[in-house]
Amino acid sequence: MKKVLRHLLVFSALAAFIISLTGCGSLLPVRTKQDVEDLTALEEIKGPEIDYAAALKDGAAVMTVDGERTVKVVGIGEMDIHSGKVIACDPLVFFDAKPFSQNIIPGTYPVKLALIEVNGTRRNALAAIVFSEKPSVRWENAKPDETAQESEENEIFAYGVDSGTGSFLDSESGREFLQLLEKDTPAAKTLNDQILAELDKKRKTTGVDWAKVTVPGIKGSFFIFGSGEGDGAYASYFGFDESGNVTMLVTDFGIISSLVQ
Repeated sequence: MKKVLRHLLVFSALAAFIISLTGCGSLLPVRTKQDVEDLTALEEIKGPEIDYAAALKDGAAVMTVDGERTVKVVGIGEMDIHSGKVIACDPLVFFDAKPFSQNIIPGTYPVKLALIEVNGTRRNALAAIVFSEKPSVRWENAKPDETAQESEENEIFAYGVDSGTGSFLDSESGREFLQLLEKDTPAAKTLNDQILAELDKKRKTTGVDWAKVTVPGIKGSFFIFGSGEGDGAYASYFGFDESGNVTMLVTDFGIISSLVQ
């Protein structure tokens, strides 16, 4: 078991008005900054104890707290990473999220979700960007630059979720996207409503919470998806091949405990 970094998260009053995607349309309660910091100040969190590449295979057998389940993998589009760095965060609440330190070769890469059925509903267990089809032989916790420099090797960085959503954003255009959402303007409200409407549409038509969002004037697309266990703190990991090249980025939403051998 490994400690989670107690990283600073800035809470916006906008969170009080965002519809909780895991609460069937209920409003999020008003929370203080301390409430939000406590959300990710967990005492312990598990490191990468499973092979995420194997778990991201359609039909993979995995264990959850509810017993053995079968993974359904869906592709949700291609992501343009033109800056060479990625942000993973709750895009509806934490607007100051920083990019991970790992450099990526700029390009367009597929985004996938690993789904698990729990109590008759599909949940996003893993979200991944696939950079290479080469086998992943090791995994490293994804951390922002400042966190990576200050943290100890055994500390795990996990981003906080307070709206039931996670995301993958290009570093440069993602900052523009988050800054727009943070503003108390009609444009920000329109974008927020667009995201929620698209998530709701996908949930009703496919049974899966995700949205590919584009914004006029901002380059690229933004991938937003339901965080499988709802609000909490979720770690991401980079996979590497035997030559040390990055193969994928995976966010673990805490549903899969192990692979069935």
